[in-house]
Amino acid sequence: MHKVKDFILPTKANNFKSPLLSNKALTVYFIFLLFINIILPIFAIKSNVSILSLYNNINKYREDHNLKDYVFSKSLSQSAQFIIDDIQRYQYLSRINPITGYTYYSFIDTKRFSNNNEIILKNYNLSNINTQNIFNSYSNAILNKTNDIGIATQKINFFGTPSYITVILTAYGNSKNTTPVFTSNTRGEFIDYSIITYTDFLLIIFILSLMFLDITFSIYYNSFEDKSIPHTNFAMVVIAILIILILVIGISI
Repeated sequence: MHKVKDFILPTKANNFKSPLLSNKALTVYFIFLLFINIILPIFAIKSNVSILSLYNNINKYREDHNLKDYVFSKSLSQSAQFIIDDIQRYQYLSRINPITGYTYYSFIDTKRFSNNNEIILKNYNLSNINTQNIFNSYSNAILNKTNDIGIATQKINFFGTPSYITVILTAYGNSKNTTPVFTSNTRGEFIDYSIITYTDFLLIIFILSLMFLDITFSIYYNSFEDKSIPHTNFAMVVIAILIILILVIGISI
């Protein structure tokens, strides 16, 4: 009967060939890397990196003024997206729809959220100057005692010109209906790319550790028990590590 170590270390039971360094195992690692580095981000919400960065910048601004961080609300973010859809349909950039007379209150569940505020940004970017201008212009909406925030951003055709529209909604709501988002974690529909990078590095360390054990066992058994050198497929391992490094560099740029 195989022991746990027989599935990890090169032992007599597996003919001194670690199953975790087999070609099948390396293929699984490769597929996993493709998933977390390429496929997973595709399913993130549009402009999630910009939204997460803006969310973190706003909370940093609040912390600097001794206020608690906002809690990210999926409901308010959905309302913000509805407002962007309405802006695209009726081509306006004001707090009141000039055609229908709707305001942002029309898109918010006022039974769940009170003390609502709206910020509409056109072609927002993440430069420090741009961010500080937002804080200066909308400090009343950002520096208040509301606890929830919703953010949506989308590239739309605005009067014949492609433009990025960002809508920020702040409100006082029921925290049970919100989703917290943290800078160092993946929560809700956000993807923090640093997690992917750390996962890539951990996988590199994992594979290198297995290689070290494989080589150590090879030397030991070849020297004392006259066993043949284990199967370690160095070519596949090197290729896997190179692929990981390329993905890590790509994410870091």
